[in-house]
Amino acid sequence: MREILSKFLCLNDIDVLATGNNGQDAVNLFEKFNPDITIMDLSMPKFDGFYGLTHIQKMNPDAKVIMITSSKDYKIKTKLEKNQCSAVVQNSCEMDKMIQIIHHLMSDHRLISR
Repeated sequence: MREILSKFLCLNDIDVLATGNNGQDAVNLFEKFNPDITIMDLSMPKFDGFYGLTHIQKMNPDAKVIMITSSKDYKIKTKLEKNQCSAVVQNSCEMDKMIQIIHHLMSDHRLISR
């Protein structure tokens, strides 16, 4: 999924600076590149998306993070909102929807859920 999303973003003129395997990679890559937007999956090996989100928010409370999840659990959605996740999308979301969310966040708006 990571490779497909990266290629799709590049085809839509959105630069992908780096990709990682888990939440720790996301934190390290955020620190190195300071991207405009970070996209990560909630479920990742060793260090999950909550780990990445929490540590990225500590580095930059205004960081824009899009979390991808297959969970529809209300508690998870609430926890992501509490941690100021910029947007939450379902794994099954259409790629075009992801592009819309990215453009919306680049215009400095915060999305809670879609």
